[in-house]
Amino acid sequence: DQWMEGRAYGHLGKVSHLLGEYQRAVEMQEKHLEITLKFGGRAGLMMAYSCLGQAYISLGEYTKAIEMHEKHLVVALEMGDQGQQQAAKSFLEIAYTWTSIGKLKRDLEIALESGDQEGKRAVYEQLGSMYSLLEEHRKAVDMYEKVLEIALETGDRICEVTASMNMGISYGRLGENRREIEILEKCQEIALELGNRSMLMIIYDRLDMSYTSLGEYRRAIATNENRLEIALETGDRGEEIGAYRGLGAK
Repeated sequence: DQWMEGRAYGHLGKVSHLLGEYQRAVEMQEKHLEITLKFGGRAGLMMAYSCLGQAYISLGEYTKAIEMHEKHLVVALEMGDQGQQQAAKSFLEIAYTWTSIGKLKRDLEIALESGDQEGKRAVYEQLGSMYSLLEEHRKAVDMYEKVLEIALETGDRICEVTASMNMGISYGRLGENRREIEILEKCQEIALELGNRSMLMIIYDRLDMSYTSLGEYRRAIATNENRLEIALETGDRGEEIGAYRGLGAK
């Protein structure tokens, strides 16, 4: 029974994927898709495209992954399967993001060769953002550290705060809340020196979450009070509501 043979290849591909054997996973899923195209229904075909696309992403073959998930999306749209439509779009976003990272790395090589500080800073910043989208937060930290180094070398205080904030937030997403707080408190000092209220409100919002996650409610309340004070002075209704919400939750 070739249909059952195709399913068996699909299961073997999933197991190989879970074991980190991505080349074997691709080989199994390619056989699965080949048989499903001949003998399977649309639901089976949709999942075959999805599984092969995921295997290509793990193997780093993003162009092929995009091709598979575009076909995955087409079948999902034809079937009216909203869950699979969303899944296909998510996988496409991941594949496109990794493709962008590859291009940015090539741009970085050029900037490094030419000694273009601004070019390096911009690429590191974009790479940090891309890695954050992919939840590769340790890699994001590494990129934001590079941005911070350049900011310190050039004396760009705004860039220094922005890079530090992004680095702190990435540490928070890694569950390293103490490290995040340490960095954000330094950002707070610089933002106060610069009189940059918009940055301060972002910092206070993130500090509120970090203090709360550690059960440090008094510090979270003080942070929201500071945030509220600036919101009232600047007439920022969104931040005012956020500050009141933060105070009410404590």
